Amino acid sequence: METFKRLQINRDALLDQYRANLDDVYDLQDTLITTILPSVTDELELEPDAQEWVKEWLSDTFFRISRRNKFTRSFSLEAVQKNLLWRLTNLWPVERQGETEPLSPIPNFYCLPAHIRDPLGRPILVLGVAPVDEDLSIQKDLIIRAFERLRMHLKRLYDDSGTNSRPVLQYTVLLDLSQLSLQSINIDLFTWTVREVIPRFPGMIAGLFMLNYSWSYSGLWSVFKYVCHLYMSAAKGADRVIHALRFAARIRRVITVSRRHRGPYMSWGSDAIAACTNFATFTN
Repeated sequence: METFKRLQINRDALLDQYRANLDDVYDLQDTLITTILPSVTDELELEPDAQEWVKEWLSDTFFRISRRNKFTRSFSLEAVQKNLLWRLTNLWPVERQGETEPLSPIPNFYCLPAHIRDPLGRPILVLGVAPVDEDLSIQKDLIIRAFERLRMHLKRLYDDSGTNSRPVLQYTVLLDLSQLSLQSINIDLFTWTVREVIPRFPGMIAGLFMLNYSWSYSGLWSVFKYVCHLYMSAAKGADRVIHALRFAARIRRVITVSRRHRGPYMSWGSDAIAACTNFATFTN
């Protein structure tokens, strides 16, 4: 009950920020699209389809970027410029769903159907931690594209909210640890995700709950908790990234010790989707 109240307070505070700043965000967003985007288009020689792709992103993500930068105009504009260049480098050309073939699946990411929500009405994302047998460069690309798909999915849910006084702004995440192996954890990939990817997709996560947790993962919980705090923070975040990387270095030592003294890994045997059913509510 205490956790629910805390999440409800955070949800209400986010909605208050959303309502209080939305007009200013829309005003600056229009300026970006009508004034700044044309100059960027000329400078980078963007084709029409790339221009539309950038415009879609600006129309979706600017509230979260502004919130991360405490709704300070200069900081928000600077963040948009950096993010735009990063996206053109790492996500363009965008993957597209064909008429007969769906987008290729991304390991360990599962969005539950849109009518399944947490008790506060937010969509539910299930993350697995099974090892991915791919080169590091491919794993990085999968992580980037997974975050982009989640952003687009959240936008569709937001658009479907219509005039709802409580639009969909964030996910609730269930982290399934049933296939976690300390030997397979790549700390370098983790620190890269914290440093390079998470700041590009701010404010999409409302809370994280662990499934199949046991005593053998107690050291790792500090990492996940800190990353969630970093990810949900509205602060500028540079110092937090540095602290997160220091945290990762500390956890590297924890994992090394755990590997030397590891005992049998405990599993409660609960299936992730079954746990989701107990946790979620169903909307019409």
